[in-house]
Order: sequence, then C-alpha cells, then structure tokens
Amino acid sequence: EGMWVPAGITEVKATLKLYYVMGLWMGFWGACRPGRGTIVGLCDHSYLQFFLDGGAHGQRWTPEWLRDPDGKSLEFEIACIDGECPLDAAKYFRTHELRVKRLMPLTRRVGRLPALRNLIGGANIKFVNYVHRAKREGGPDHLPAPESLRKVYKFADVAQTCRRLKDSGIDRAMAIFWGWGVEGYDRRHPDFLPANAWAGGDVGLKRASRKIRDLGFTVGGHDNYQDIYQNAPSFGKGEAVCETADGKLQFGGVWAGGRCYILCSAEQLRYARRNLPDMKNRYGWNALFVDTITAAHLYECYSAVHPRTRRDDRLDKQKLMDESRALFGVFGSEAGFSWGAEHMDYWEGILIPTFAASGLHWWGENMGARVLPIAGTVYRDILLAYQHQSQGLHPDRPAQFLASLRSAQPPFYFFDEGFYPAYADYVERSYAVLAHLHRATADEIVVDHSWLSAD
Repeated sequence: EGMWVPAGITEVKATLKLYYVMGLWMGFWGACRPGRGTIVGLCDHSYLQFFLDGGAHGQRWTPEWLRDPDGKSLEFEIACIDGECPLDAAKYFRTHELRVKRLMPLTRRVGRLPALRNLIGGANIKFVNYVHRAKREGGPDHLPAPESLRKVYKFADVAQTCRRLKDSGIDRAMAIFWGWGVEGYDRRHPDFLPANAWAGGDVGLKRASRKIRDLGFTVGGHDNYQDIYQNAPSFGKGEAVCETADGKLQFGGVWAGGRCYILCSAEQLRYARRNLPDMKNRYGWNALFVDTITAAHLYECYSAVHPRTRRDDRLDKQKLMDESRALFGVFGSEAGFSWGAEHMDYWEGILIPTFAASGLHWWGENMGARVLPIAGTVYRDILLAYQHQSQGLHPDRPAQFLASLRSAQPPFYFFDEGFYPAYADYVERSYAVLAHLHRATADEIVVDHSWLSAD
C-alpha cells in the first residue's frame, strides 16, 4: 500500500534497490515536513538504487544509477509542492501517471469488458486443486521438507461450490483455479498443460468453467511464465534460462516444484504465446492470473542467444500482460509495480495489515515504518488491490479484514481444504460488508487519512 518512514531513525546503513523486493514498487518518493512543504522525486525505477546512511545530521539518501546498457537518457524529476502530508506526494505522482499512461477507471472499462463487473464489489476466490510438492533437502535460502501431495477440489467441486455461493447471496465473483495443471501447482511450468487428470482433466475443467460462467461469474486460471523447473520437458539444459553476468543460470525461489530457475523474458513471451491461445480454446476462460510478473525485480540476461537489458525485460513483460489481457479479458498478477498499471486490472498482494505480516518487515524493524494508503491515492479507481493468496480473508485473521475495510477494497478468499463450507457464514458476512462498501466507493481515491490511537 505504501510506507511512511520517520526521518529520526539514524542508526541504519543500507543499499535500497528500487523495484527489488523491498516494497519500493512505485516510481516515486516523497519527503514531507508539515508546514514546510513536500519534495517529490520521480525516477526511472529500472536503473536506480539508493544508499541510506544515517548519522548525526539525520538520514542521507544518495541515489546511484545502475549500469545503463541501453545508452538511453534517464530522467530524474524533482518537484517541490505545497503539500502537508505524504499523500500529497502520492497525489502528485497520480497526476504524472494519468498524464503519461492510458489509465481508465474500472467502472468505465466494464462497458468494454463485462467480465470485469464481477470484480467491482465482488469476491476474488482462488480454489486449490492439486499440489505436489517436491522433497527439499534444505539450503541457504530454504528449509528442508518432505515430499507431499494435496488433493483438494476437483474441477466439478469448484463449479458446485460456486453454485452454493451464488445461492447464498454472493452475486459477483471471479473463480480462479490454482494447481489445475498436469502435475499440479508449479511443478511443470511452463509446460502446464493438459489439465490435471485427478481433478477432471481437460474435459472436466472445460465443463466446470462453462458452469461457472453460466452462473454469471468470471472464471480463469493461475499460471506462471517467470519460473521454469528442471522436471519441465522444456528445460533441456537450461537454454531458455536467464544467464547471469558470470555465465550461470539464474536461480529463482524454491516452491512446489523444487528449485526454480528464472526464464529470460524473451523466452517467457515465447512460451506464453505457445500456451495461452491453447488454454483459451480448451477452457473458455475470461480471466487469467499470471504469477510473479509484477512481484520480482527486472532482470538482465547475458545469454549470447537472447540477451536482455532491464528495459527489454520490462517491455517483454508488458507485452505478455497485454497479450494475455487481450486474449482472456480480466488480467492480474502478484504484488504490483507501477510499470504494470496500464496493462492489468488487479494486483494480488498489495493490502497488508502490518509490515511484520509481510516480506517488508525490514522497514518496520529497522526504520520504524508504518503502512500508509499511498496506493489508494494513486490507483484505487484504476486497479483492484487484494491480499496475497497466503493471506486471504479468514476468521482467524481479523487484521486482513480490517486492511480491506480501511481501504474499501473487495474481498479475497483462498479456498483451501476445510475452508468452505466450514466458514460459509464468515464468507457471507465479510462479503456483505466489503462488497457493498466497494460498490459505493469504486470511483473514489484516498485523499486523506489519520492514524488511529492505541485506544
């Protein structure tokens, strides 16, 4: 959502890489002193980092340009405005975004894309199908874990559950299949087709998707084109993987399929163009979620066959988003970067109750930072903002509901094993509040805020 960092923290020295996974996902920063005005900086986020050096005179933030292989001119705009609070800086950035991008409010886009109506004051629901996790031996960046298998919803079960939801008063929803691929979640990307046989195969997924559309709901799948696994037939010897400057294959994280590698963005686009038309023809979806596109930093690839600069990486990913959106309709990705704002409809992972509950805990622990509704000032009428799938609304996590409530965002649910119908009453009650609130405020942005006191 955004962060407010008090200037009095002086004992920290750090290198802050914008557009790396540090929470700095919008291309601006602001410095505010009440009654003294606000300074706003707009930057080319792909090639900038800051050195933070705290000392006796306060915090010193020194910008440094990273290597620019494009030979392009990079601009850094600094504006002094008559602002009183951090949201004034966000309002200035909004004017910049509206000026340079083709941004259109959600409510105006519905006329062109009726499937989007289910997101405006509706529920975003991700249904777990099949998850086969590889055994993990443990390493410097992950813990050991045994091989495991989870079978939750068959495709027919998802359609039946959507019918129950509709009958219970959930009148708008988008259903996303998670783990629908041949070996379940993650394991075979980018070779995810055909649909998982246990869950119902291609025939079952097509039938279930049609039934969900017949209810008036939007329906789609969870996909990924940044990660590739060694057990994917397309892996070969890693020819499509991003190469580092020292000629090694670029590691990604450790997920259900084990250690993943990062596909070069040129190859991401190639595999997406191979898969997506086939998926559209097989299942008839009118929505698509492609994981991690707007969640990881921009990469350079040093391959002699498919070299890429950070700018190339961004342009390739924007093409992937545009082509996915044109083919399916509603499109979303994880977390969010401002370079994706005009290419998508929703972000999953923006709303966080506290930094301690997210990957941004460094800012809270070291900088005394607090969550601030900056995203709601810049993009609220343009893009929907949800919790991450790992932090969907749940009666045991009331802070997640409050995060949605304070930003007047529609509900997001992760339907894992045992969640529904056990918590059907909670779903109905939380939906009634959040869906109504979002429908009443969909065209509004955040213009001011106040901190709640401890009592």
